[in-house]
Amino acid sequence: LDMARTLTASRALQRLRSSSSAVKNKLRRQTLYQKEKLNRNKEKKERKKKRNEEAKKMGDQAPPKEVPKTLENTRVAEETTVDPEDLETLQDEKTDEMASYFDRLTAPKVLIISITKTSLVR
Repeated sequence: LDMARTLTASRALQRLRSSSSAVKNKLRRQTLYQKEKLNRNKEKKERKKKRNEEAKKMGDQAPPKEVPKTLENTRVAEETTVDPEDLETLQDEKTDEMASYFDRLTAPKVLIISITKTSLVR
C-alpha cells in the first residue's frame, strides 16, 4: 500500500514536470516549477527521515551510510604508475645521465635571451 502511494506520487510528479514545460506563461511555469521543487525536497527529506529512524531502530545492525559517487571514488587505479620507493626506479634515478643537473650538482649550460631576432655580437 505504501509502495503504491509512492508510485502514484512519482507518476503525478512526472506528469507535473512534463506539463510545466508545456505551460507557455512564464509566471505560471515558474510557480509550477517551484511547487515541483518543493515537493521533491519534501519527499527527499521524508526519505532521509525514514532512513535515519530505521537506522536508530536497528542500532548496530543498521546498514552503513551510502557513500556518494565522486571522481575519486570511481577512479580506476592506473596500472602504469610506478611506486617511487621501488628499488628499480631508485636505481634508474641514480644512474640517470641527467641526475647531476636535477640534483643541482652541475650547473646547466643554457643561454637565455630576450631578443626574438638574434645576431652575433662583435
